[in-house]
Amino acid sequence: MLYLLPAVLSLALQPAAPVPAPPAAAQPAPAVSEQPGAQPTPPTLPAQPEAPAQPAVPAQPDAPPAAPTQPTAQPHPPAQPPYADQPYPPNYPNTPLPNNNVAEGPGALPEAVSHRKLVFANFYTLNFNILTPIPSGDFTFFLGTNLRPRKNRARTFDWNTALGYQLTLSIGFADVPTFDLSPIDYFAFFVHRHHLTAMGYGGHKQRLFYSMGAGAMFALSQIGGVEGEGRLGYVFTNPEKRVKGIVGGQARLTAAFGGIPLLQLGPFIGFMAF
Repeated sequence: MLYLLPAVLSLALQPAAPVPAPPAAAQPAPAVSEQPGAQPTPPTLPAQPEAPAQPAVPAQPDAPPAAPTQPTAQPHPPAQPPYADQPYPPNYPNTPLPNNNVAEGPGALPEAVSHRKLVFANFYTLNFNILTPIPSGDFTFFLGTNLRPRKNRARTFDWNTALGYQLTLSIGFADVPTFDLSPIDYFAFFVHRHHLTAMGYGGHKQRLFYSMGAGAMFALSQIGGVEGEGRLGYVFTNPEKRVKGIVGGQARLTAAFGGIPLLQLGPFIGFMAF
């Protein structure tokens, strides 16, 4: 029994066992790298709940973006206006150039400027010499080409002129005194005349006709003298048409070689294709 005494005393004198603590949450075991000598990865802390995101306020633009401007195509004016002395209108090209005869097509010039036209005229004149009451009958033919039209000082209308050759056949007694006062021995019942003539029309209503020329008169095949003549008339038909009827008066100053100048006057009528 004595050998049981130490065991009983050791049990009586042993302190009471502490109360066990509640079990802690299981922590994941640190990952161990398979490679030798690798350090263990520290444990990952649980994610904290994030605060609710505030809605983004849209930025207010200072001004709306400007729309890209497209360049406006402007027609290019011709290098030179149809008339050399006519400027462009203030609001060109919105206002067309003043011209009644304009060729078709963009940027086309007037036909009177860009093209030359054949001009023909035919007149019939009853011509009187100041020294004789018996007249002569003149038959005149003109053939030429038009020049570029010109504006008057106020730029309100055109002067349309043609330059060319004029042939006149005179039959009668109006030229007889001209040769009688010269040393040329010729009975001038028939005379033909050859002139360089400028002829045209214009005015406010384009009804004024004018003609000026100078040249020589011939007695058959012999030159008999020199002379100059002019005409003023009225366009009694529509001036916008190509063929125009004309009536007016004529004055001619003739001088045979060795004689004195004499004046001839008379009315005429005819037409002109301009």
